[in-house]
Amino acid sequence: MEQLRAELSHLLGEKLSRIECVNEKADSALWSLYDSQGNPMPLMARSFTTPGVAQQLAWKTSMLARSGTVRMPVIYGVLTHEEHPGPDVLLLERLRGVPVEAP
Repeated sequence: MEQLRAELSHLLGEKLSRIECVNEKADSALWSLYDSQGNPMPLMARSFTTPGVAQQLAWKTSMLARSGTVRMPVIYGVLTHEEHPGPDVLLLERLRGVPVEAP
């Protein structure tokens, strides 16, 4: 978790005070991100243990956002680890009205 926080801080160019797991499954986890003041950021991170799943989900979500009638979160990017081991991470919009605050 600390490695993921450090990588996301570097990628976003802003120090994250913490990241909290709000949903965990066997192959993925959803993380709530908090800025240096402890405020929730307008984006979330979803990490995947299986390579390629983050890219596939990003593509599917983007296609649904373009052609569907349901509001889908904006995909900000995908972080992959090709040179060293680590989870692939999908950065997506935190939707309003959907509570994901960690205690």
